[in-house]
Amino acid sequence: MMTLLALACLLAGCAAAGVAPTGNNPDSPSAPKDGPDDEPDSPPAPVEARLLQTTNETVAADNSVACVSTQTASNSWYRVFSLAEAGITGAFNVSKITFAVETSTNELPLTVKVGSYAGTPNDTAPLDLAQASFLANTTAAVANTAAAVVIDVPITATIPAGSQVIVEITSTDRTTAGDVFFLGTTSGPFQHTNYLLSTECGLIVPTAMASVCAGCGASQAIISVTGTH
Repeated sequence: MMTLLALACLLAGCAAAGVAPTGNNPDSPSAPKDGPDDEPDSPPAPVEARLLQTTNETVAADNSVACVSTQTASNSWYRVFSLAEAGITGAFNVSKITFAVETSTNELPLTVKVGSYAGTPNDTAPLDLAQASFLANTTAAVANTAAAVVIDVPITATIPAGSQVIVEITSTDRTTAGDVFFLGTTSGPFQHTNYLLSTECGLIVPTAMASVCAGCGASQAIISVTGTH
């Protein structure tokens, strides 16, 4: 481990006996029109999309970065996804967050948050949490594991059109030696970086991974957001 620190009803009039309705009779019913204007347009079906910034979703061994002493301190991992970059022009309805775990021992449920981010991350500067509006939060249980696992977390939130989606995953502060939690990461290509915050190691703002430590830029958290638009 790197240990940093939607009926159409057509009504046809029937002629009365012995009376032939004509188009000149104002009391005769109008024949229904043919064509697409007969029925209202149905709204388009929602389209599912998955926001992801890492090309390789295989968890790399001994690649995660977290603040550790003899046990893991509280760490928060962040990713920010641009709706515009994903070609999403309307609101985005989040339904699930997925993340990977490298290893976990006696970890209490993680805290998972999602919301919108008004800033513009540049992959090198820290995130400004004053620009974040978290709209939903939940917890995710993590079983003891020494093998990589993937966890789906149902969570709902509507991200306004034109916004960016921010995800925060936080582990607990540990007091027992040997208790560890490492988020699953990849050392492969990525679109944008993730960020790490851990006050116990002096990271008092979400810091771009390459700025956390030498070589830490290769530790990219595997986090995705699924929703519809």
